[in-house]
Order: sequence, then structure tokens, then C-alpha cells
Amino acid sequence: MKIYRLSKTVIGLSLTCALLMTMLLQGCGGGGVAGSASGVGTPLTSGTVTGFGSVVVDGVEIEDAKALVQADQLDGSSSNTTLQLGQRVRVAHDGKGTASKVTVDAAVIGVVSVLPTLASPTTLTVAAQIVRINTTDTSLPITYFGGGYSLLSDVALSDVVEIHGSPVYNSTTAKYEVQATRIQKQTGIASIRVMGVVASLDATAKTFALNGLTVNYTSATLQPSTSSLANGQTVVAFANTSAALSGTTLTASRVRIYTGSETLPSNSVVQVSGVVNSYSVLAGTFSVQGQTVKIGSVTPVPAGSSIANNAYVRVEGSLNATTGNIDATTVRVRESSTNSDLAKIRLIGPIGSYDGTSATMVVRTVPVDIGSSALVNTCTSTLADGLVVTVEAVQQAGTDVVLAKSISCALPVGIVIESFLGQPSTINTATKTFTLTVTSSANVVSTKSVQWTDLTAFQGVSAGTLASITTATLMVEGYTSSGVLVARGIRVLGAADGDRFLGANKNTSRTDYRSGHAR
Repeated sequence: MKIYRLSKTVIGLSLTCALLMTMLLQGCGGGGVAGSASGVGTPLTSGTVTGFGSVVVDGVEIEDAKALVQADQLDGSSSNTTLQLGQRVRVAHDGKGTASKVTVDAAVIGVVSVLPTLASPTTLTVAAQIVRINTTDTSLPITYFGGGYSLLSDVALSDVVEIHGSPVYNSTTAKYEVQATRIQKQTGIASIRVMGVVASLDATAKTFALNGLTVNYTSATLQPSTSSLANGQTVVAFANTSAALSGTTLTASRVRIYTGSETLPSNSVVQVSGVVNSYSVLAGTFSVQGQTVKIGSVTPVPAGSSIANNAYVRVEGSLNATTGNIDATTVRVRESSTNSDLAKIRLIGPIGSYDGTSATMVVRTVPVDIGSSALVNTCTSTLADGLVVTVEAVQQAGTDVVLAKSISCALPVGIVIESFLGQPSTINTATKTFTLTVTSSANVVSTKSVQWTDLTAFQGVSAGTLASITTATLMVEGYTSSGVLVARGIRVLGAADGDRFLGANKNTSRTDYRSGHAR
């Protein structure tokens, strides 16, 4: 086995229509790390996960090594989870670049009912929601595939999928669709989830419209229990199984309402990213993630860019106490060029599974292609497993392998997330500890004391089943404190897409590492 030391963390943010009041974060500059808050309350940031080291959200880094990372469940509880490229998240942080909680918000979880056709070659239908896939237009986030998918043709009818993305208004159908930033295959369906804005509420029939869906909430539990439904609210509708969806009618078992208590105080500095809708030159306004943005005298950046419907933007400004709109101070437009912070993937951490022959490696579980002749490598050290690097890369169509544009070896600042691959022993569920035996790339055997906590996310195993899998290989990610590895994630080898290049799973031919082309 090898030992892999991975990087410090990054952030991510939330999704569909009118979510922004729930997810507005603190304003930040053009890339870099989240700055200090000038508003009241807990700052929030809303956007797409574009890297790891700290969690990177649309080019902005936020330290999440000690943050709670969770996703809502059918029964109203939350479960710990791990962050993935392309997810939409909302991050609560201290305004100084350190996150306290990251909430992962899928736009849709459900069964694929309609595959792409000749007439609509880049759309899927999932839980009656139209999902747009982007593989070529770099002015928008390229759709990232996971869970075993590499490209759109991998998706099959009746597959269970988790979709992340931004709402996009279709003027022809007069409905919102999802511009997907991530599509991930799931092994099974525990519940259907659809996020959107309430319309056509009928309190007598107990139904409302959610994009292309009619939601029947007759038997649903409303959360919070003291709230009531109204048009214009952002909600998540949950249903028990796929049987709860008949045609375009969903029989909900729970409806989660985002209330005013979850929004930012007036005059707070905010940041949100997403696709532009309802742009009005006359009014000087547009909508992003369901929130109205007042442009005022702001000139979009970079120079020469322009605001338009379907453009992807990162907005910084303040929440107006009178209008409830965002008064923009900066509108950064993602352009077709992949050189901007909005278009880059940033990975910070030690190299794992380095292969000089195929010019590939893994950083923070993300496979990276370093074979381009245009790659800029400023490291004075030879690339090898364990070397801490900062990689700036772009997504590639037809593969989950990102293409490196530059590599540097500047050491990360702050908490460093390390990753160790090995076998567990002396597991103590009472103290939440075990010993991990690892073998370095130089075949040196060592042990690591591991402590898991209430923040730890498990994949392919649970805290209760750890003791029964002592012959399995685990990947443990975390940070070292007083000589103990505090685990942020514990998974069985193979539970993450990038694991196919690690340890016993390592593919020496790397045929699938570079869009199917062996090197």
C-alpha cells in the first residue's frame, strides 16, 4: 500500500431558484480567499464547488477542515457527507475565510425517465425536471460526471441520479430547467428530492407547482412545523420512493420550507454565483439563483464582458433592507476563456498515484492529466507521490480526469488535510478510535492513530460496521492534532471515483485516464 498526503479543504454552495436569500454569503474579491464580513450575522456563500485545498467555490477559497458538511435527508435529519466537484453548496463561515457549516444541496434526486433524443441531444428528464448537460460551452460550468459515469451516454433509462445545477428559465415552456454542474449515479433510491420555487399554490387541493412538477402535499410533513406554504417560497419536496411520482405529479412526504430566519440580515455583504435569468436592460436588474440583483453603475468584469441571460456570473454586493434585492458592487462574468477563476479547477495537496509514463496523478481524489505540452510546471522538485502541489486545471468532456494547466509547489497555508491508505485494527467504537497500518511508496510500513468524530463522513462503511471489515483497505482523510489523525472522511477503497487509480485498484495502463486514450 502507499501513503498519500492530501490537501487542505475547499467550499461549495447551493442551488435552484430563489435560494439565494438562504444562501447568500459574504462578499469576496476576484478569486483567492473569502474576506472579512461587514454585515451582521453569519456570512454565507453560494456557488459551485470548483476545487479542494480549502473548499473552492467558484474560485473563492474557504477553509472547511473543521466544518460540518451535511445534506438533508427524507426524514428531516441531516447526514454527514463529502464534497465533490460540481456540487452546489451553501457555506456558513466567520467572514474571515473559515467555514462552520457546508450544506450540500442537490437540485434533483430521482430516476431518469427520458434520455437524450435527436431533437434534444443534451437534455435528460429526472423527476419531471428537464436537466441540461453542458460538454462544450466553457462560458458555463462543464457538467462533471461521477459515480461511475464519464459522459452523458453512460446514463441509462431508470438510473437513479443526483443532479446539481442552476435554474435556467425556458421562455418557450415558461418553466425553469436545471443547468447541470454535476450528474452522479446512485446505487439506489432512498427518496426523491426536488428543489425549486413554489408557484400556483392551491391550499384547498393542497398542491403547488415546482418547475414542471405538480406537488401534492396532502400527507406531507411541513418543516418547520410552524411555517405555511406560499407562492414564491424556496422549498425542497421529498417523496419516499419513485412510486410516489406518477407522470408529473409527486406525492410528497415532506416539504422543507426555507424561512426568513434562515436569510441574511439586511445590508449584509453577500456573494452568489449562478446562471442569469430575467435580465432587463431598462430596469438594470437580473435574477440569479432566484434573487433579484440591482446592477446600478457597476461595470461587469473582466473588461469587455457583458451581462446576458444564460451567462454564468459571480455577484458580490449587499442585501438592500428596503427592496430585498442585492445591490451589486461587483458582477464577474464567466467567459469562454478557461483562464479566469470562475473557469478553473484548483486542487491543493500531496500527489497520489503518480504515473510518469502516462503523465497522470491524483490530487484530493481527483484524477489529473499532466501530459499537455502547454503545462506550466514551476516546481523545482521532481513530481512524485507525497509532493505537495497546487494544480490549476480545467474540466474535459467525456472523462472525470481534469487537464492540468499549471503546477506549483508553494506550501498551503492553514490546516492540511492528509490522506492515508491502509488496513484498520484495534477498533474501539466507544472511544471512536482505531489504528491504521499503512505502507509508503518506498514500502515502509508504519501505523497511524485515527480518531473519528461527529463530523466524520463514512462511505462504503459506517462507524458501527468498522469492526467487521478489518481485512478491507480504508482511505482515511483528515488533519493531524497532537499526533492523532482526526478523520474527516473514512471510506472503503473504491467508494470514490478516483480510487480506481489507488493501491490495489491502480490501473497501470491508464487507458481510461485520458478520455479513453492510452499513453
